Amino acid sequence: MRLIPQIWIVSYPRSGNTFFRNVLDEVYGIPSETYFLSDHGRSVNPDYAAYPAVKTHLLPQELPVDVLNKEAFKVVYLVRDGRDSVVSEAHHRRSFAEPDSDFEVNLFDAVLAPGGSHFGGGWSQHVETWLPHTDVVIRFEDLIADPLKEVARLGAILDLPTARTERLPTFDSLRQAKHPYGAKLVSALQKSSYADERAVAAANFRKGQVGSWREEMPEYLHDLFWMLHGDTMDRLAYGAGERPAFAKVSVEPAKVLLQVGNIQDPARDGTWRYTIELLNGLHELERKTEGKVVRYDLALKEDEILPLNGYKKESQNLYQYISQEQSPDGTRLRRRPERAAVTMKLDGQEAFWRHRLEKWPRQIEQWLPTPLDWRFKYAWRGPFVQRLIMKWERRWHKHRVKREAGTVSWDLLHMMLPQFGPASDWFRGPWLITFHDLTHRLFAEYHTEGNIMMADRGMRLAEVRDAHFMAISEHSQADLEAHCRVPSERIHLALEGANWDLFKPERDDHRWSEVRDKLALPDAPFFLVLNTLEPRKNLKGTIEGFLRCLADCDEDLHLVVAGAVGWKHESLPADDHRKHPNIHFVGFVDDPDLPVLYSRALALCYLSFYEGFGLPPLEAMSCGAPVIGGDNSSLPEVIGNGGLLVNAQSHEAIAEAMTRVAHDEALRTVLSEKARKQAHRFSWTRMAWLTMRAHLRIARDKTNQVGGV
Repeated sequence: MRLIPQIWIVSYPRSGNTFFRNVLDEVYGIPSETYFLSDHGRSVNPDYAAYPAVKTHLLPQELPVDVLNKEAFKVVYLVRDGRDSVVSEAHHRRSFAEPDSDFEVNLFDAVLAPGGSHFGGGWSQHVETWLPHTDVVIRFEDLIADPLKEVARLGAILDLPTARTERLPTFDSLRQAKHPYGAKLVSALQKSSYADERAVAAANFRKGQVGSWREEMPEYLHDLFWMLHGDTMDRLAYGAGERPAFAKVSVEPAKVLLQVGNIQDPARDGTWRYTIELLNGLHELERKTEGKVVRYDLALKEDEILPLNGYKKESQNLYQYISQEQSPDGTRLRRRPERAAVTMKLDGQEAFWRHRLEKWPRQIEQWLPTPLDWRFKYAWRGPFVQRLIMKWERRWHKHRVKREAGTVSWDLLHMMLPQFGPASDWFRGPWLITFHDLTHRLFAEYHTEGNIMMADRGMRLAEVRDAHFMAISEHSQADLEAHCRVPSERIHLALEGANWDLFKPERDDHRWSEVRDKLALPDAPFFLVLNTLEPRKNLKGTIEGFLRCLADCDEDLHLVVAGAVGWKHESLPADDHRKHPNIHFVGFVDDPDLPVLYSRALALCYLSFYEGFGLPPLEAMSCGAPVIGGDNSSLPEVIGNGGLLVNAQSHEAIAEAMTRVAHDEALRTVLSEKARKQAHRFSWTRMAWLTMRAHLRIARDKTNQVGGV
C-alpha cells in the first residue's frame, strides 16, 4: 500500500533523472524504481508499483497504467538543454549499449532520431508529448545549481518528509558509487567492460555540466539540431540567440531536382548504391522536417519527374515506387516542363555555334599543308584559345540565365555523375555534381573512349556553370582541387557509409550452407574479391598474389571472385586462372547473400589501383571482415586500421598479407574488432544530411538563385 501518491519521474535520457532519484532517496527517504520496455537485457521489476516513485523515459501510451489520470498519479518532468542531453546520450550509448560505436555517429542518430526512434522521435518530440500532462517541471540546470530547492518543489503535489540535508549527494560522490542509483552492474556487457560498480558510476556520471555540448557538437550537427528541435528550444528559453541563421526555416522550402536516372540502369555499381542510400536518407530528412525545408523531385529517364515525398519507405522500395507511378494508375509522375520560346531560340543559336566550333577547326586542318596543320591543331587546342572559348561560353551562359530567370521550377539540380552534365544542359539554375573519382583522366587506359568523352564534357560544362561539387572522400576533394582547379568554396564533403541493417555479422550455419550451395563453393577457408571486374580493380595482381600465397601454405585456401564484368573485360585473367580448382568466379551476388560471404571470408581483398571511396571494404568491415587493401587513393581513409594496406602493384606484398591473415587467427580477431569500429564511423544518414545541408546553402545563395526551366 502506497504511503504517498505515486509519482512518475519522467525525462528524456541523460537529463538528470538519476541524480534526482538519489536526492529524493537520500534527503527525503523516498525510494524509486525504473520502468522500461527494453534496456540491454534488464527485466522489469514486477513490484515497481509498490514504490512511491517510478522513473521512466517512455511516452504515456507506452506505460502499463493511465499515468495521465491525475487522481492517481502525478508527473514530474525533468528537462535539460537538448544539446547537452543528446551529447550525453551519445556517450552513454558508446559506454554501455554499443562499445564499438562511434560517438559522432551516435550523436547524429540521437539528433535525427530516424523512424520515430529515441523515445518517440527525439528530444523535442518527447518534451512536447509530456509537458502538457506534467505537474512539476524541473530544469536540469536549476537542479544542479540548487538541488534542495528544486526537489522541495514537489511539496506542491505531495507531503514531503523532513529533509536530511546533511545526506545531500554531489556529482563527485555519485561517481564514487556511494549512492543507491546509477552504479549497479546490470548486464553481462557491463560486467565484461567494467571492473566494478565504481567504474560504472564514473561512466554514468560523466560530467553533469551545463553547456558541455559546445566542446563536442560539430557545426553541421548543431545546424541539424536547431532545424529539428529549434521550436521547442525557443519555447523553453534554451539557447537564446544561438539558433544558426542557416537553421531558420524559410517561408518557402528550397526546391531541388535530383538527376537519378542511374538507378534505372541494370548495373548495380558503387554509384548505384550511393544514389539509393542518398535517396533513402533525404527521404527521411524531408519527412522529419515535414517538407518545410527542402522538397525533392526525382528526374528519371525519358524526362519523367517524380516527387520523393510520395515514396513509402516502410512498405516499398524505390523501384516499386517508380514502377507504380509509371503505371497507368500513377498520379505523381509528370513530364519535364516545356521550355519557353526564348529558350528554344537560344538553344538553336547555341547549337549552331557549338557545331561550328567543332567543324571549322577540322576543315581548316584539311586545307593547311602538312607542316602547318599540326601547329594549328596545337594552337587551337592550347590554353590561350581554349580560355577564350571558355570565356565566351561563360558569357553566353550568363546571358541565357538572365533571359530565362522567370521560368523557375527548381532552385538547384543535383546530378549523381558528371556524365549527366551534357544531358542536363537544359537546366539553367545552379548545379551540384557528385564527384566520385577522376579515373577517366588519371587512368584513362582503364576506360572506354565514350565514357572519357562524356565525363570530360560534363566537367567542362560544370566549369562553365561554376558548378558545385559533392566529394565522397577527402581524396576526391583533393583531386578536385589539384587536377580540376575547383575552388574549395564550391566543394562540399560528405563521406559515404555502410548500411548497418544489411551489412552485419552473419554466422548462421544454415545461411552459409544456402549461399555456399547457391554459388557452388567448397566448405573451406577463402579470401573474397568483390568489385566490378575491370582492369583498374587489379584482379590479375590479386590472383597472382593468391597463387604465391597458396604455394607457400599447407592449407587448402580458396579465392572467391564476385562481381559483374565491366568494361575492357578482355584484359581480365586468362582461362587457366578461371579453371584453377582453388579460384571460383561466382558473378553477381545478391545483396542478402553478401553479409554471409563477408562474414565467412578470411578477408576481403580490395587491391584496386585507385578508388574514389571504396564501398565493398566498408561493407565487409561492417560485417567484421578484415580487408587487405591497396595503400593508394582513398582506401587508407576508408580502411583505416581495419585491415592491412599493401602496395597494390607488388604481388609479393599481396601474397605476404594473405599469408599473415591465413595463418594468424589472433591477428584476424584483432583486425575484425577494429574493422567493425572503423566501419561504424561512416553513416549514410549523416552523408544525406551533409548533402541536404549543401543543397540549402547553394539554394539560399541569392547570387545563384536564378532558377531553372
